[in-house]
Amino acid sequence: MTDLKAKADLRRTMIAVRDGLEGADREGRGHLIHEAVCLIDGFRSAKVVSSYVGIRSEVPTRALIGYLLFHSTAVAVPWREGDELTLTRLESLEELVPSSFGLFEPSLSVCGDPERELLANACDVLIIPGLAFDRSGARLGYGRGYYDRLLRRCRPDALRVGLAYDCQMVDRVPAGPADERVHLIVTESGVTRVT
Repeated sequence: MTDLKAKADLRRTMIAVRDGLEGADREGRGHLIHEAVCLIDGFRSAKVVSSYVGIRSEVPTRALIGYLLFHSTAVAVPWREGDELTLTRLESLEELVPSSFGLFEPSLSVCGDPERELLANACDVLIIPGLAFDRSGARLGYGRGYYDRLLRRCRPDALRVGLAYDCQMVDRVPAGPADERVHLIVTESGVTRVT
């Protein structure tokens, strides 16, 4: 069984470490991460990319989403519907509005448009947030399991890419059988392929 206390302790530590990065430093590191993501095999040829919308001290993703929209890639962004994440096709960054927990999600009119809903299994690439990652692809989220449930609905061949700063890479993330893994982790130092 996964050690819940170990996860909680690691969450607190990693939030403090990530929050400790200076704003300008974080921005520069985010730019390096975006550049590395754009060079990943399969990223530029993907027809549908799902991406979280970075908040607080997370790796920012607005520039990456803007890049995808500029290049006419379908971009699916998540929004919370009960205990699940639903994906909606975004047409413009202006469609993102503040929601609960400090998140940015598509506006209600966009989320309510059935023609904009995208199924998780339509995604070729998924850009995933996390508090910590290890070289086995294990990720530590905020503890509510939203992304684990989303990833279980995806195609097995969909590329799962975790974004993080170098300081978020750890020797071992405590992970159990319900914890979904990523295939690649991209930090400012480059791409780590899961071993």
